[in-house]
Amino acid sequence: GGGQCGLAIGARLKRLGVPSVIVDKHPRAGDCWRNRYDALHLHDPVFACHLPHVPLPDDFPLWMHKDQMADFLEAYVKLLDLNLWTSSTCVSTTWDDGSKEWSVKVNRDGTEVQLRPKHLILATGLYGGPWMPELEGREQFQGEVFHSCEYKNGQKYAGKRTIVVGSNTS
Repeated sequence: GGGQCGLAIGARLKRLGVPSVIVDKHPRAGDCWRNRYDALHLHDPVFACHLPHVPLPDDFPLWMHKDQMADFLEAYVKLLDLNLWTSSTCVSTTWDDGSKEWSVKVNRDGTEVQLRPKHLILATGLYGGPWMPELEGREQFQGEVFHSCEYKNGQKYAGKRTIVVGSNTS
């Protein structure tokens, strides 16, 4: 993954002279933040969000807006010349005990690529994909039902009655 952890690990490996590939499903570095709801500010203060080798700018607010973090991550990749494959997904991984290396299939922008690294680091995010429970009677409900990851802002819900169901970080 090409979020903060994946990029930080990639930067450390590069500094150590270890070649690496960072695989991320999004079209641009930072899209893991850009695609979230419009008003999002990070829940951690700026001083807890620094990455190796390039600190966040001194003029960033204590509670960064998601787009500031997204733009910083994109600049970080360019500045450190990290080997980030965007619009790419890991299709499968297999450990080869004979060669003591991984066989990793990656879909890179529609083309299947086979990699044979000695080490594999997973930096795929903390929470995984959205999950929606089966709700009895949902098919009779006439209103809109969606997962919080699809929410961008409340404009179209102004003046409407809503309910949010859930108890986890989304």
